[in-house]
Parts: sequence; structure tokens; C-alpha cells
Amino acid sequence: MSHAASASPHASKVANVANRRLLAGLLLSLLVHAVILSIQFGVPGMLAGSAEPITVTLAPAPAAADLPPPLVEEVPQAAADP
Repeated sequence: MSHAASASPHASKVANVANRRLLAGLLLSLLVHAVILSIQFGVPGMLAGSAEPITVTLAPAPAAADLPPPLVEEVPQAAADP
């Protein structure tokens, strides 16, 4: 019996454990997403997720404050001519 043949059952066992953990994580993720979606949108035949639609009211823009005029830098004549 070679070393490669004896390592195969262990590798198979590790892969089996990894596959079970992957499947458990996937099922847990699907369950959590299903619960979140049913809370958000409701389930057909049951009450809707929220009692009333969300309303958004925007506040009016504040009045513009009196600002001083913008500063204008004077460019030296030598820098202005190429």
C-alpha cells in the first residue's frame, strides 16, 4: 500500500466536512434572506410587511446668506503673456 493510497480517505473526509459546512452556510444564508424579504415585502396571503407606505418630505432650502464677493487674484503681466 502506497502513501498516496492511504492519504485518499483522509482527503475524502476533509472534503466531505467542507461540503457539509458549505451546504450549512448556504442554507443558513437562504433562510436569513427569506426572513428579511418576508419582513420587507410580506408573504402572499398574510399581512403586508409595513402598515403604511413611507412618506418623505423635503425641507425648504435655507435662504442664501449674504456672502462677500469672491476674491480675484491679479496675475502679473509677465505670467499672463506666453
